[in-house]
Amino acid sequence: MVALFTQEPGALNLESVVGDDLSVPLEFVDLNLTGYTFVCGIATKENPAAFFTTMTVVETNLALGLITLTLSDTQTTNIGAVADLPWRLIMTSGGFTRTYLAGKFTLNPNTINGDDS
Repeated sequence: MVALFTQEPGALNLESVVGDDLSVPLEFVDLNLTGYTFVCGIATKENPAAFFTTMTVVETNLALGLITLTLSDTQTTNIGAVADLPWRLIMTSGGFTRTYLAGKFTLNPNTINGDDS
């Protein structure tokens, strides 16, 4: 039997509302993130390799493996209602780059305030 090594990102779908701030706290258990660099963004289905917008990665407590992904209310308004767009969190340390998390990103219309964006 042949051994198999698989390196896949963790799956996490994100869903919010147009016009809202989005804040996603993440904890990487037993992983000190000191010295890591981060890139996080959302792509289109037509070009999943290129981000059309990036999320801010707040370095909450790197030694404890804590970061927070954020989009402002202005960013979610500018993006508008979208469904199932690819997003990913890429982390680099010591010249080694890896996609740690990936999934689908959805912004629902803000119909409560009478705004169908």
